[in-house]
Amino acid sequence: SQGTKIVQMCSNYPQFDTPYVIVDNEAGGYTATMYLVSLGHTRIAHFHESSTRDGEERFVGYQLALEEAGIPFAPELVRPCRYDWRSGYEAMQQLLALPNRPTAVFACDDMSAWGAMQAVTDAGLRVPDDVAIVGFDDITIAPFLPVALTTVHQPKGDLGALTVDMLLKYIDGQQPLNYVLKPELVIRQSCGGSSLSRFESVIRK
Repeated sequence: SQGTKIVQMCSNYPQFDTPYVIVDNEAGGYTATMYLVSLGHTRIAHFHESSTRDGEERFVGYQLALEEAGIPFAPELVRPCRYDWRSGYEAMQQLLALPNRPTAVFACDDMSAWGAMQAVTDAGLRVPDDVAIVGFDDITIAPFLPVALTTVHQPKGDLGALTVDMLLKYIDGQQPLNYVLKPELVIRQSCGGSSLSRFESVIRK
């Protein structure tokens, strides 16, 4: 309202009516879930961060992948979760207590995925043998966890560079474009899968 030039980064809140640079969270959620499908999983759980737009979009991607794969949506496999370790740990404990527990989890972010890993270990089970886990963000620690985390990579460098470039153009009087960047799945050890070509062949169907 005071005329300050603003560019939103990582999240787009339409009520502000400003340019934005974001990652396609829905595509990331779809890709993560479909990768688990490609490995033969049908009991795929999701940690749902419902208080953020990002979390909602990742949930939509999860649902779309299940629908496309012909896997019925199971509400008991969706657990509310925040973007933190403790929340992921508790959500995983709840899932492990189910009579028919999931064989895979798409977590809303890497911190909750890390918490889920610990809950699996504390239950005397193993990642990925008993439960496969995929995160979202590709935080710095992801490759160095006890089981290296498969996760959806956000191109943080591109996000930052584009945002600053757009802001400078906006200040100079240009109307910058909006950008929606494509996330990438980084395959490590937490799902037990090792063939990206196999995954890509499933996506192309």
